[in-house]
Amino acid sequence: MTHFKYQIESIEPLCVLGSAGEKKFLGPVAKHSSKVYVVSSGKRIIYVGSSKQPIRSRLYGAIKATGQNGYSGYPWKKSKEALNLDVWILPDVAVVKGKRCLTAETVEAEIVFLIRLKDGNWPPHQTEIHFHSSNAKHRKWALEIYKEIQKRVERTQLQIHNRRVAVEREGAGALDQNRNWI
Repeated sequence: MTHFKYQIESIEPLCVLGSAGEKKFLGPVAKHSSKVYVVSSGKRIIYVGSSKQPIRSRLYGAIKATGQNGYSGYPWKKSKEALNLDVWILPDVAVVKGKRCLTAETVEAEIVFLIRLKDGNWPPHQTEIHFHSSNAKHRKWALEIYKEIQKRVERTQLQIHNRRVAVEREGAGALDQNRNWI
């Protein structure tokens, strides 16, 4: 699996910052490919999704949804908190036009199940899960993704702690520094 990390700088308009400083989605994330993505905020994984669309198209459609035809989009789209977006491209998984990607949906469900099992609750903005029979490969990918996200969440917790300590030592001016990459 190939992993891409982004920070969502704003939701409307959708602006991201990649780990290498890029301000847009590039490579396989920006193309039709089988992918799983995780949105986290501070200490928590708040949403897990899957798509075969370019990630910008997937996010944009859900962010712009207004509830017409029963779909309101992502519950986290109104969040004021800093959000992280991690995207994994699933290797050797074909994308077939007009068909759902059951592999990506299965990995998504397995990740959400791991979150429930290990963290004690579902991701707070997870509104639906498509369950399918899984195999060892699906569960292996889900565990790898879960572990990687947990590392990122732990780094975020450490950075939040360090920011609090800096503010206590240096006063409110410490908050005006540029954001560090999480």
